[in-house]
Amino acid sequence: MRGTFYYVPGTFCDNTQVNFTVRSNVTFSSCLWISNNSLSYQNASDKCRALGASMYTIKVKEKLDILIDAAQEYTAALYPWVGLDDIQQENVFRWSDDNSILNVSWTIWQKDEPNNEGNQDCVYYSFSRQLLNDWHCNGSLNYVCEMIPSFT
Repeated sequence: MRGTFYYVPGTFCDNTQVNFTVRSNVTFSSCLWISNNSLSYQNASDKCRALGASMYTIKVKEKLDILIDAAQEYTAALYPWVGLDDIQQENVFRWSDDNSILNVSWTIWQKDEPNNEGNQDCVYYSFSRQLLNDWHCNGSLNYVCEMIPSFT
């Protein structure tokens, strides 16, 4: 475990379609669902939207820590899509939840990435390397959906 994680009393996820789980650390709470199947980037994004969620974004280190903590429960290697791509404009990476541009002062790219090799426009997170990598959007990877938790 990389940080202090706890359940925030009164926090819950809308589990009407799938079992989202509340994950929290000192500054963030999120409802996560990690897929067991693989889809293309667009299909994964569509699936998250159909669940009333978006693909997981890791705009700050605390959200990365939440994702790493959640992934420790999986025995298989995970390389999930995250909601980040440069489909609109090459080398301008945008978060899928709000179309904001990646903050270049906090990046966790693998060495020599992003490299756009063969027109790679979508991004996944490698848990084995704990870094981001760009990849072909039509590739098939796991994905993580996120929704904002509700509070009672």
